[in-house]
Parts: sequence; structure tokens; C-alpha cells
Amino acid sequence: MPNTNSKLSESLEEYKIEPMEWPLWLECLSKIKFIKSIVPHYSESDKEDMLSTLKAWKERLKIECLEPPFIQILDGYVKADKLAIRYQNQYRSANFFIYIFSVLAIAIVSVQTLFLPNWIWLSLIEASALIGIILVLRIEKQRSWHKKWLDYRYLTERFRSAFFLTAVGRKYSGAQCENPSGVFDPDSWMNQYFDDYLCDLGKIPDIEDATLITSQRDFIREQWVDNQCDYHRNNIGKRDAEDRKLHNFGNIVFYFTLFITFLNFLLMFVLDICGYNLECLKIFTFISLVFPAIGASLNAIRTQLDCRRMIQHSRSVEISLTALSRQLRNVGSDNELDKVLHEIENVMMSECQQWYALTTAKELTI
Repeated sequence: MPNTNSKLSESLEEYKIEPMEWPLWLECLSKIKFIKSIVPHYSESDKEDMLSTLKAWKERLKIECLEPPFIQILDGYVKADKLAIRYQNQYRSANFFIYIFSVLAIAIVSVQTLFLPNWIWLSLIEASALIGIILVLRIEKQRSWHKKWLDYRYLTERFRSAFFLTAVGRKYSGAQCENPSGVFDPDSWMNQYFDDYLCDLGKIPDIEDATLITSQRDFIREQWVDNQCDYHRNNIGKRDAEDRKLHNFGNIVFYFTLFITFLNFLLMFVLDICGYNLECLKIFTFISLVFPAIGASLNAIRTQLDCRRMIQHSRSVEISLTALSRQLRNVGSDNELDKVLHEIENVMMSECQQWYALTTAKELTI
């Protein structure tokens, strides 16, 4: 058996987490508590946790015996994950720019009309904001940030499954699920690339050690199934909080605008009767014009996040994985473990395809 100071141990050190570079404006906005639910946040802590866990379990699982194919799986996972994070970052940043430009265009034309009618150059800023929206959309379409994010995230999740299966000496079986939505293409480049990648792996050796079954079972249950259960459980709470926050903030904007509109009407009526100048009321008119645009942007964000549907998706996956976690507790032989592992593969593949179909419908449009 290879010694513990093997290539695997060295390769784990190569995948140190590199911080993502955020634009300065995004970094500043992220300090605002409410904006945290809108501005994309990216963390590679999941990958860091997986590698730390691997280091802790490698001796109990005798991973050194699986070194050649395992390193290839690990390499594919890390590369796909980094690309998915990069394109997610770019796509969501484009989203945020569009919402900002939309509100900015309305705000500028309102300021010019109400307060600074002689400042003709403000029209150029308004036009620039509108052109900015078109440019961002065009760039996103040309570079396919949304599709690349989904494709690489899907590929990452397939590598994740292979990662855990290889860690317990099993080869990925290539589980396939039906695709009733028709959105996901089973013959897509991701599946072809993944299948070809697995074909290039070295043969996963059989580890003839009956004492490993308990370690393998516990590793899969604790580090894969239960971890994914916790992820979906936390995702339900996170999505629910985001949806409530956007809903409540949207209501505040709506009722505040309604109040200002009625106040503006009442003050105009009173001041007109009293013969006062109505210039002081322009600020109320400005609020009545700009705040509906803010409310529309918040509603667009809420619609795009589609938190209610994502919550239902996570809840369904959590229920399935919880049942599989219970089954794993009673596994006592290789055959039983193989059977449960195949079921886990099917659930993970189904979850991946459903997420892909749900998120495909959220692409930027104008």
C-alpha cells in the first residue's frame, strides 16, 4: 500500500481556496444588510469542507489505495466548481446592474423634469443608463453566462457524486433519470464530457476488507447524504427569509408611495386654496415617480429568485435524502450498500436535473 505521504496528500494541498475578486461597488453594497439578500454571495467553503473531511477520513477509508482515479475525480470537481462560481458571479452581477440602471434612468429623468430642466446633459446620463441595460443583456447573451453557470454547476454536482462514490471504492454507475420538462438534454456536452472523463479513469481497485463497510457507510451517510440534507434544510430557511424580506420591503415601498401620493394631493389642494407656491411639493412628485420603479425592480428580483418553488424543490429532496439516511444506518453488507448508493445516485441526479430546469427559466430578458 502507498505510504501516507503519497501523491494524494500532496494534491490536497494544491487545491487551496483562492478568494473571489468582487467589484468595488459590489463589495460596498454588500455591507448593507438588506442588500445581502439580493447581491450574489460566493463562498468556496463547501469545497474547503470536503477537502478537510477527506483528510480526516482518508486513513479510515484507505483512500491511498484508490489514489490514481480519485485524484482525477478531485481535479475535475475543483475545476468545474471554480468555473460555475465564476459564471454565477458574472450572471448575477449583470442582473444587479440591470436593476440599478433601470431605477437610475427613472430617477434622472424625474430630477431633470422637476428640478433641473435646463441641465440638458442629464438626458445623456439617462440614455447611457438605458444603453447600459441593452449592452449588459447583449454581453450576457453573447457570453452565455447563465447557461455556462448552469452547465458547470450541473457538471460539478455529477463530479461530487463520483467524488463520494470513489472515496468508498465504487465507480459511478451513470444513473439517469427521466426528463419530463424537456428542458434538460440528456445528450448534452456535460453528460458526454463526464462520461468520457470517467472512461479515462484508472480501474478502481477492490479493497478486500470487511471492516471498511462500517466506515464507508458512515462516511456516505454523514458526509454526503446528511450534509446534503442540511444544505437543503438551510436553503429552505434562507429562501423563505429572502422571499419574506423582499415581500415586506416591496410592501413598504408600495404603501409609502401611496401615502406620499395622497399627501401630495392633499397639500396641493390646501396650498392652492391658500395661494401658496406649489414648488415645494416637487419632492413628493419625485418620490411618486421613482419609488414605483424601485418596487418594480424588487418584484422582478423576487420573481426571478422564485423562492417559493425552490423551497418546494429543496423540501422534496430533503425528504428523499432523510429516508435514504435512515436506510444507511441499517446497512451491513457490500450488496446492501451498493443498492442504497444506487438510490442515492438517482436522487442526486433527479435533484440536479430539476434544479437545472427550474433555473433555466430565470434567464435575463428585456
